[in-house]
Amino acid sequence: MDIPILRVHIGVIKPLKEDYPMPLTDTAIRAAKPTEKVQKLFDGKGLYLLITPGSTKSWRLKYHFQGKEKLISLGTYPCDLPKRGKGKGNRGQKSH
Repeated sequence: MDIPILRVHIGVIKPLKEDYPMPLTDTAIRAAKPTEKVQKLFDGKGLYLLITPGSTKSWRLKYHFQGKEKLISLGTYPCDLPKRGKGKGNRGQKSH
């Protein structure tokens, strides 16, 4: 008999892995074409790529501070933001 696995976290609200979309790939971003309306391609945890009708692609991060939702612009695409923002980061590397 299969017993269902309960996904309960005591004390901390932890989202399930499947609550986040697959990370954006360079191929998916390059394939996204501007439309008449603004588009948002979500990467997860508040990070998304905003595509305007004028074909500008900008990275945005939505977050909460002191109970209020905030929005910060992180730059335009193409850049290496997704590589820098994920993984182990650049700890231990020398800057030029």
